[in-house]
Amino acid sequence: MAALPLSEKVRHSVTPLFLSSFLIVVSTSSFSLAAETDKELTEEQKIIHVLNRLGFGPRLGDIEKVKALGIQAYIEQQLHPQNIPDPVVEEKQASLTTLKMTLQERLEADSPVGHARRRSMIHKLEVRAGNPSSQTVGESDSATGHKSQRPRIFNPTSIVARKKQPQELNAEIGIAKLIRAVHSERQLLEVMVDFWFNHFNVQRVGEYLTDFEQNVIRPRVFGKFEDLLIATAKHPAMLTYLDNALSSAPAEVVKERLNRRSGRVSLNGSQRRAWHFRMPFMLQTYKGLNENYAREVMELHTIGVDGGYTQEDVIQVAKCFTGWTIRPLPSREEGIFAFEPDLHQQGDKVVLGQTIKSGGIEEGMQVLKMLAHHPSTARFISSKLVRRFVADDPPAELVEAASRTFERTDGDIREVLRTIFTSAQFFSVEAYQAKVKKPLELVASSLRAVNAELRSFPEKRKLSDKDAMGYSFLNGVLRGMGERLYYSEAPTGYPDVASAWINTNALIKRLNFAFTLVSGVQQVYRGPGGRVFPFQPSIKADLRSAQLLLEQLGIPRPDSEQIEKGRLLAEKAAQDQPGPERSMMSKSMMDRGASVKRLDPKKVSTQAIAIALMLGSPRFQKR
Repeated sequence: MAALPLSEKVRHSVTPLFLSSFLIVVSTSSFSLAAETDKELTEEQKIIHVLNRLGFGPRLGDIEKVKALGIQAYIEQQLHPQNIPDPVVEEKQASLTTLKMTLQERLEADSPVGHARRRSMIHKLEVRAGNPSSQTVGESDSATGHKSQRPRIFNPTSIVARKKQPQELNAEIGIAKLIRAVHSERQLLEVMVDFWFNHFNVQRVGEYLTDFEQNVIRPRVFGKFEDLLIATAKHPAMLTYLDNALSSAPAEVVKERLNRRSGRVSLNGSQRRAWHFRMPFMLQTYKGLNENYAREVMELHTIGVDGGYTQEDVIQVAKCFTGWTIRPLPSREEGIFAFEPDLHQQGDKVVLGQTIKSGGIEEGMQVLKMLAHHPSTARFISSKLVRRFVADDPPAELVEAASRTFERTDGDIREVLRTIFTSAQFFSVEAYQAKVKKPLELVASSLRAVNAELRSFPEKRKLSDKDAMGYSFLNGVLRGMGERLYYSEAPTGYPDVASAWINTNALIKRLNFAFTLVSGVQQVYRGPGGRVFPFQPSIKADLRSAQLLLEQLGIPRPDSEQIEKGRLLAEKAAQDQPGPERSMMSKSMMDRGASVKRLDPKKVSTQAIAIALMLGSPRFQKR
């Protein structure tokens, strides 16, 4: 059976039909909460609210489990995920070997040539610094034909027999994200990892991506904010994404220091050779101050755009962080965070009215600690957390209470969350179903609602076969909805407000995904040599479980007239769509050919159409 995507050609013709059937479902399922609850949520509504806000939505049986445990006990349990067994996730991601790698192991996996581990990232720095390509020792000079004897700089074209490309190394973190969202018992942990990754967003950082989320974000989501801030600031992903790895004292100062150091007699022979090897890169790369990280660490990571800083503060902070870079070749720690004193702009600085004494690396550390404990940071972080868990327009009273907890506990994130989750505002009628699900939240909650299972992956497989794992299909769905995993280009990360995600086109894509999910569709990709890959994961929707759960959530089953209008929508899409939706397939895959088992929408069961309409209803789109 084939998917039911809506092509660009048919979209305009079916939109009125879609909206009419959609509004019918609205009238039956989105009635006034005031009439339903009077002034307080019922116990069951509170449980549903907690499952939707602290996680990716309930599965059948979850409401009963929370009821038996108690709401507050469940919240406490989620605030301490280390005490929650998670055997299903452990089994399903056991073969995702890159999650277990240290950063050094990931860098070494980049190439079998020991001295070329990090050339791709170093080359990125070269390009940004205006030195896009450099010759290596023994390379022919194009003008003279003679061999160049200049010290080798970094040229990625000299890398041979690469083991893994960055996209291959990073494929597994996306697979793991979906597995955890759908199957993990530690639901709040996964929500908070997603929250903090968007807060400290990085993008296109090569082999650094997985380590940044797995070993920097994940272990610190409930700890002290200061520790999380420092860990992100020192990680090569952030240093390269926001260009602080390029920031230095003025170029003439750096050149003078490097030339002076190259003549020091304290260097032995190997050290002297290593230094001469690095000098051309250093001289051509570090040309002065870069303000990108300094601005974003205040505007986006700590005190916020209204936190009271000035452009002069940005400059002074940038000076404090000069020398915070990544170690270049031929160091064994090449690619890892390093502080280079020769790049640092010496002298006292004044940040937010406070004097930062000249002290090398400690200047940056002092700035981070000052920002982490600033009152504006308490308000900014608290406001974002309240927005995520309560309402797009955060209640001022709750923001103030969370801010006080932040300041009183020295930035203890767990305590701030506890303040939010135990507040009257969190359990208010106004907060109930007041948030719209982001695409990731919608996809994960839909899979949980139909009791779907993302299969385990075999130990022996090629990462390039990820289409056979189903990740490509689900990521294609997310990409079509606007939330491709780990691809938010802006340093702000993906937004967490309804206005960013809801419009007519988005609603069509959401309903289309619901039809695809419940119809048991499996598109088929035929690769080279006729090898067949399932393009959609083997997702089996348990329609009976879905029906029971959706009714528990207060979403009535559509009547026969609504179901037939939904089927008509599916038929129009299927008749006019010649092949798979392009957003779900790469161009190279389409060029090599794909075959699709076509679906006759008339053969889709009435129950499947009903469940799809319930999943596509406004009531389910909210959390």
